[in-house]
Amino acid sequence: MREPEYVLREWAQREPEKPFLLVVCDTFDYEQYPVQCTAEDLASQIEHYDGKNMQRIEGMYIKDGFVPCGRDGQPIGGKNAATS
Repeated sequence: MREPEYVLREWAQREPEKPFLLVVCDTFDYEQYPVQCTAEDLASQIEHYDGKNMQRIEGMYIKDGFVPCGRDGQPIGGKNAATS
């Protein structure tokens, strides 16, 4: 489930210097929470949270425009990915 954009914006304001936002789901109670990271630690954060300790990544975003991104930090679907 994609969090509404206002929730993503609220989460993003907590650490504005970090350009990536991961939405992680705790699969025990299905609560979602943010993990913010830099380009340098994106791969390690994905490794740490995805499929480990009853957690999985539900979404990965570039915080500038909340554009979905891949594991490499590159936008998915081109320029209009956030609106499609």
